[in-house]
Amino acid sequence: MDEITLRVTDEEYEKLSYLAEYYGISLSELIKKYSIAHLEDVYTEVKKEIQQ
Repeated sequence: MDEITLRVTDEEYEKLSYLAEYYGISLSELIKKYSIAHLEDVYTEVKKEIQQ
């Protein structure tokens, strides 16, 4: 498994930690779930654009 390091401000960390706690998941899972969900849509659009 690969690892990615993400640097955030203290304020961003507090917000992300709050949301992770609210949803009852780890901070890593929160970031993966919501960033990948968004980026999959972007990836699909880019792939369509390249194939045209």
